[in-house]
Amino acid sequence: MDLIKINVKGTVFITTREDILNIPTSKLASVVNSQKYFDNNMGMFYFNRRPDFFNIILEAHREGKLHIPSDICGIEFMQEMEFWNLPKTMVAPCCIGRIISALSEKDITDTITKEILANFEKSVEVLEKSRGWREPAARLWIFLEFPVYSTSAKIFSAFISFWICVSVVNFLFMFDLNIRPPLPPNATLMAEGDQVLSLINSDKWLRFWLSGVPFPVLMIDMVGNGILLLDLIVRVIVCPYKLIFLKSLKIIDIIVMVGFWVSILLYLPVVLSGMTPSIGLRSAWVGCVFAQLMRPLLILRLSNTFVGLRVMMMVLSKSMTELFTIVSFLGIGMMFFGVFIYVTEIGVNGDFNSPWEGAWWALITMSTVGYGDMYPHGWPGYVVAIACTVMGLIITAMSIPIISNNFNIYYDYVRLTIGVIQERCQKLREKHTKKVKPVIVVCSGEDDSF
Repeated sequence: MDLIKINVKGTVFITTREDILNIPTSKLASVVNSQKYFDNNMGMFYFNRRPDFFNIILEAHREGKLHIPSDICGIEFMQEMEFWNLPKTMVAPCCIGRIISALSEKDITDTITKEILANFEKSVEVLEKSRGWREPAARLWIFLEFPVYSTSAKIFSAFISFWICVSVVNFLFMFDLNIRPPLPPNATLMAEGDQVLSLINSDKWLRFWLSGVPFPVLMIDMVGNGILLLDLIVRVIVCPYKLIFLKSLKIIDIIVMVGFWVSILLYLPVVLSGMTPSIGLRSAWVGCVFAQLMRPLLILRLSNTFVGLRVMMMVLSKSMTELFTIVSFLGIGMMFFGVFIYVTEIGVNGDFNSPWEGAWWALITMSTVGYGDMYPHGWPGYVVAIACTVMGLIITAMSIPIISNNFNIYYDYVRLTIGVIQERCQKLREKHTKKVKPVIVVCSGEDDSF
C-alpha cells in the first residue's frame, strides 16, 4: 500500500495514493504526481492551509462527495475548494444549499464593495495623492458624495434632499391645470392658425400649452432647481472620475436641469412680454417639457442619504433574473387567460369584445388590482376568473419572498459597509485636523530666544 503523509500546518494526515487519485483533476492529485510542496527534511508534503478544511477535502477524495458542516463559513470553504481545484458539482445534495447561500452572499459583498466601498476608496486615494487646489477639491467631493463624512455633510445632504423633494412636488403643481390661469380670449384663434395647436381638439390641452404657470410656483421651482443646478455644477467640477460620474444616475440630473433652464430661457421672456410664441419656440419648449417628465427620478438621488432607498435600487438591479421570470409567468398567464375569458364570454355578450381586452382583464386580475371595469357574466367565465386569480396569487407569493429576502441581506451588508466608511472618514478628519493644526509657542520670562 502506497501511503502519503501530508503535513497541514502541523497536523499530519496519512492517506493512500489511490484515494488521492480518485479525483485526478484536483490540485492534490497533481501535487502528489509532481512531488511539488514536498519537504525533504520532514519527508512529507507540507501545506499552509487550515487542517479542519483539509480533513473535509481529503474525505471528498475518498468518498467522491463534499459534505460541508453547518458551522463552516460557506464563502471561506468555497475559496478552499478553488485552491484544491474541486468542482462545485462534488458538493453533496444535502449541502448544496450552503453553497448556493455562499454564492449569493459573495455576489452581494462583491456588489456592495464595487458600488459603495470601491468608490470611497478611490476617492480617498485621489485625496491622498492630490496636491495644491486638487486636495480641497477631493475633500469637497467626499463631503458631497458621502454624508457619513461628518455632521455638517449630513446636514448638507439633508438640505439637498429637501430641495429635491420640493422640486418633485412642485413638478406636480406645474402640471396641475386646476391652478393655471384661464385661457386668453384669443386662444381659439391662436389654435386655428397654428399647425401644432390645430391638431389638438381638447380645451385641456389648449390650456396646458397656452396658459402660464402661477408665478409663486414658478419662483419656487426656479429657486429649488437653481440650488440643485449649483450643487450639480460643483459636483461635476470636483469629481475625480468624471466619466464614471456621467455614466451614473447623475445623467438624469443633467437632463432634467438642462431641460428646465432651457425652457425658462426660451419661454420666460415670452410670458413676461405677452408676445405670442412662434411654432419653433413652442416646439423647443415641448421638448424641454418632455425632458422634465424625468424629474420624479431625482428621488433616486436620495439614495446617498437614505440607506433603504440605495438598498432597494441594488436589490432590484440584482434581482432582474427573478423579476424577469415572474414577468414571464405574468405574460404567459395574461395571454392564456385573456383568450380563454374571451372565448367563454362570447355566448353571453359580456364585456370582452376582443382577446386584447381579455388580456388586459387577465393582467389586472393576476396582479390582484381588479379595477372592475370588465368582469365575466357567465359561469364558464367565473371558472376562468377563479383560475386566473389563484395563478396571480401564486405568482405574487413567489415574488415577495425573493425581493424581501434579498433586501434584508443587502441592508445588513450595506449598514456594515457604511460603518466601515464612517470609521475611515473619522480618521481622515483627524488626519486633516493634525495637518492644519497651528503650532503655538508660549514664551515665559524676559528671554526671547527659543
